[in-house]
Amino acid sequence: MIKVGVIGLGAMGYNHARLYSQLKCQLVGVADADQQLAKEIGEKYAVPYYSDYHKLLSEVEAVSIAVPTTVHHAVAMDFLNAGIHCLVEKPIAFNLSEADEMIEAAEKNHVNLAVGHIERFNPAVIRLKEIVDEGILGRILIISTRRVGPSVPRIRDVGVVIDSATHDIGVIRYLLNKEPTNIFSRVGKIKHPKEDYAVIVLDFDNSTACIEVNWFTPQKVRTLVATGSEGIAYLDYIDQTLAINNSHGTENASVAKAEPLKLELENFLMSLSEGKQPAVNGIEGKAILRIALESNHNNYFCSENRSAGPAGDNSSVPQKPRIWVTIPCFNTQNTVANIVSKAKKYSDEVAVIDDGSSDMTAITAKDNGALVSSHGNNKGYGEALRSCFDIALANNAEIIVTIDGDGQHNPEEIPLLLDPILKGEADVVIGSRFLKANDMPQYRRFGISAINFLWNFGSKTKLSDSQSGFRAYRKKIIEELHLDENGMAISIEIIEKLRRMHVNIKEIAITCSYDNNNSSLNPKAVSHGFGVAISVLKMRFFNRS
Repeated sequence: MIKVGVIGLGAMGYNHARLYSQLKCQLVGVADADQQLAKEIGEKYAVPYYSDYHKLLSEVEAVSIAVPTTVHHAVAMDFLNAGIHCLVEKPIAFNLSEADEMIEAAEKNHVNLAVGHIERFNPAVIRLKEIVDEGILGRILIISTRRVGPSVPRIRDVGVVIDSATHDIGVIRYLLNKEPTNIFSRVGKIKHPKEDYAVIVLDFDNSTACIEVNWFTPQKVRTLVATGSEGIAYLDYIDQTLAINNSHGTENASVAKAEPLKLELENFLMSLSEGKQPAVNGIEGKAILRIALESNHNNYFCSENRSAGPAGDNSSVPQKPRIWVTIPCFNTQNTVANIVSKAKKYSDEVAVIDDGSSDMTAITAKDNGALVSSHGNNKGYGEALRSCFDIALANNAEIIVTIDGDGQHNPEEIPLLLDPILKGEADVVIGSRFLKANDMPQYRRFGISAINFLWNFGSKTKLSDSQSGFRAYRKKIIEELHLDENGMAISIEIIEKLRRMHVNIKEIAITCSYDNNNSSLNPKAVSHGFGVAISVLKMRFFNRS
């Protein structure tokens, strides 16, 4: 029998362990960062338990991963690269680049990657798919879904679109067997820090789907209505009932009720024993995530619950843009908590990109309220910064602030960077460490000054601090940037491309401190400086446009 394990033992993870103990497989271990919880579940099913999931790597052939969405990628990559089959709870990952890496790793290592879209295995949905394919409803014109109810306290790392709407996005794609050509949405938040309500319209050309989700309706409702040219289907996900109404009247369809999660796990295990792909593989999971992210991004309406003017007219009320502070980090456990806690005062969200740290950076950031996305290994400052931009754009940020995680910058100065953008005076604001006195080490001051000289030579755009990682950008600027550098030279690449775009850049004086023991993403400062200098020469004098 296949040896399986479960990582993450919250509500879903517990049920994975429960069902694996009943199915034709061997549950050989469970893991959770909460040692006591791991102990309880391990003892309940008489299997070894761990607080460090890495200890399962040598014990299992397949795993279920039911950890927070922001760490799906980091955990899954460890197992995929070890040649272990993975079932990852939905959504597949926090962003599309992480999903791509997971899919690539599964293909490279010849293992299965399944994504836990549980409603695809709801017997009522399976029966409705049969009815749709048989043409009983005629051509499907409209699908409407409602997934509303009280909030779920255990969900803290994502909002209602990623947590709830992905269920119905997956089901609608399954029923129609096609991708939407247009996506419209209204997304907002009333009672929660992340979006807690959304109405999403998916245009499939000849069919239209409308998805309603929220986290504040008192009664839990999970329904779907499919309207066709020859009839209407009424589905209840919870009761697993399906009624068909047409010219002959209303008839309750026969549904073989069963536990959807059990069917999902059976499908996963069967795919392994038979050498087939699971019903919902990584490619399917990525397609669903893409639609959900675009639903958040393509918000054609007001995304905040703002105060209205007279008679409810808020057209004359200035609307605060959505601000994200993003922090690229590598082994910054000693400084990241302070940066996150202070940055939260000036932003709608703080996101930390953990670039393969070997310390407690990710956990510390998360414990202090940051949204954390982790690289499986150290990819460099440039890759971390691109991930910062990706996560902010995917969540419809209108102003994106970047601040290094090593503690040299003061998050209390974020408003200084925001002010010129909010006043329409600049598209990009750079915090300069050279416009006022500071305690920068002499070797660093000399290196940056040399890079500044090379950059400014012959350029109409003069900057005093071309290497500052403390910056603010308008959304439209980041959307137009196409970046290639993986290392520290990305700072120069950005301003070089901004120069070519004729972007309005403004520098603001900031303080800086080097009283901590953290360095930037790579501690070899001299090597970095030389490498960046070479990049400046290439960009400024050999690749002119």
